[in-house]
Amino acid sequence: MSALLLILKILGWTVLGLLGLLLLLCAVPVSARVLWQDGELTVWARVCGVRIGILPGLLSEKEAKKDAEQAARGAETEAKKAEKRMDLAELRGYIAGGTRAAAYFLSHVRVSDVRVLLAPDCGDPMRTAFKTGRAWAEFGALTALAENTFRCVKLADVRITPVFSDAYAPPEKFSCKFSALAGIMIGTFVVFLRRRAAVSAPAGNEAKEKDNG
Repeated sequence: MSALLLILKILGWTVLGLLGLLLLLCAVPVSARVLWQDGELTVWARVCGVRIGILPGLLSEKEAKKDAEQAARGAETEAKKAEKRMDLAELRGYIAGGTRAAAYFLSHVRVSDVRVLLAPDCGDPMRTAFKTGRAWAEFGALTALAENTFRCVKLADVRITPVFSDAYAPPEKFSCKFSALAGIMIGTFVVFLRRRAAVSAPAGNEAKEKDNG
């Protein structure tokens, strides 16, 4: 009897420890920075102070391997793609899941440190000033919509820097920072799966009933 109690205690503490570890992981702060410059997208994440390159980096290597594999497979890959084409119900599920997941993510994420660098417009300071005003108007409308709908970004976090001189004409660039907890990422994925299943399943059942009828 005492051995059984000891085993139950060990199992209980093990489960409790795993739950505590899971809660701790969900509370880990995660941030990502997005940079667009010279027509190239760069994305890197920071987890517990560790910087991880995503683009170009992890995803670029995976895409290169995937392209090489697809080139090697040739016609066989094309045949498999044709077999795996999504029907309308599955497409609706992906769209609905992506929309709901994006809304959930934006309602729990914080967008900050939005930076825009504007290059001179044909070397004309007046045209550059108009370009800057138009950029402020566009970002003001977008941030107002995002702040009112998701409360994820504020106009105070946006910085637009125009360059008026052709002597110093760096390429235009855009960057911003996303901050959230690791648990939000897991929740976003769960929301996507649940919404996709909820939309795809009824449509799939209706299609089967029509085929049977």
